[in-house]
Amino acid sequence: MKYLLSVLFLFTMNMAFTQVDVPPPPNPMNASEEIFKIVEEMPRFPGCEDLGLNKNDLSECSKDSLMSYIANNLVYPEVGAQGMAVVQFVVEKDGTLGKIKVVRDPGNGAGQAAADVIHKMNADGKVWTPGKQRGRVVVVQYTLPVRFDSEKK
Repeated sequence: MKYLLSVLFLFTMNMAFTQVDVPPPPNPMNASEEIFKIVEEMPRFPGCEDLGLNKNDLSECSKDSLMSYIANNLVYPEVGAQGMAVVQFVVEKDGTLGKIKVVRDPGNGAGQAAADVIHKMNADGKVWTPGKQRGRVVVVQYTLPVRFDSEKK
């Protein structure tokens, strides 16, 4: 009888647990909203698309245009800023920039100045060519170092 009660108890517990329908936890990030760090075609700063360049030259031209934009639009802090600030942002599917944050700040306002020049790209209508993975446009995280040298201001 004791054996039968034990088996009956285990059977009842097993039934109780198997009948509970627990939904899977919600996926906080839809696969289409995934943020990539490395993709087959990295995002590009605008300005070189109409030059008829091959893929490698187009990438180099885009980097040069980006550096030129930063050099012409970076506002140095009043206090002497030295060192390297690093800014991360995402290039959205429509080419706009978002989630801009300073990940390395050498101090004296350099980090904020670096973030400000990235924000200015959106304000100036600088729409990037978005990144692509497997032929589809995706959101890509971009990391940009910005060197500050108060003597070269």
